[in-house]
Amino acid sequence: MQSKFAIPIVALSVLGAIAFAAQWMSEQQRVHSLTIATGNADGEYYAFATALSNVVAAHEANIQIRVLETDGSQQNAQLLAQDEADLGIIQGDTALDPTVQAIAYLFPEICHLVATPSANIQQFTDLRGKRVAIPPLGSGSYAVFQHLQTHYNLQDRDFQPLPMTTAESYAAIEAGQIDALFRVIALGSPSIRGLLQRTQAQLVPIDQAESMRLTLPVLEASEIPKGTYDGALPIPAADLPAVGLRAILVTRRDLDPAIAKVITQTLSTGQKMDGIAKLICERFNVE
Repeated sequence: MQSKFAIPIVALSVLGAIAFAAQWMSEQQRVHSLTIATGNADGEYYAFATALSNVVAAHEANIQIRVLETDGSQQNAQLLAQDEADLGIIQGDTALDPTVQAIAYLFPEICHLVATPSANIQQFTDLRGKRVAIPPLGSGSYAVFQHLQTHYNLQDRDFQPLPMTTAESYAAIEAGQIDALFRVIALGSPSIRGLLQRTQAQLVPIDQAESMRLTLPVLEASEIPKGTYDGALPIPAADLPAVGLRAILVTRRDLDPAIAKVITQTLSTGQKMDGIAKLICERFNVE
């Protein structure tokens, strides 16, 4: 004889299966809205994050990434620690809260010192007495400039430091309002390429990277190879010594691992990275 409990048990099992299926379907259809902290809207962190957001959205309909303009690396780290952002791009020398973790190296960044020919700036110490556009105060790039400034024994009184955004500094050097600008930016940067090709501005070598590492170990000895920004002229005319560090993608530690995996897989897939690179070039009007 069939147990009087059989039908209720079967019914409960069916209801449980239906509930599980409904929950699974709901999770599959759920849209995960994330915020990525970047930098100034005219900079490469913002451009990279915007391209990443578009490529992820094109392949993952349930993940939306809002790109947040910020003052740069230090603010990005703070926003993540305060749960006001889910992702962030920072320079390798940025201090992180224990609640924040790195999940991917993005690209090497190089210290670029660009000067007008009339300023006769051949090395970093030639900035004495010059008008120099430096990164915005509080940004990661500003902290790197301060480190170089200290290494070369330059005081603020020795030159005229003018905090500017990337776009402001480019406009200022084209208008002859400054003698030089300093930026920490990706090697081969489309925006730097455009500036150098539009003007007579020149790249200035920055050496002594190994000795700088004694006080800031995240720095790396690097170079800007001959022809990086124009192979025909070429720009630069010879390999230039340079100082670099890494741009890093960070997240809160409580971010869903499945979402973090989607993002890191996007960054490791050649076709998707080609799409990101194309969008960045389009943003800076570089073919």
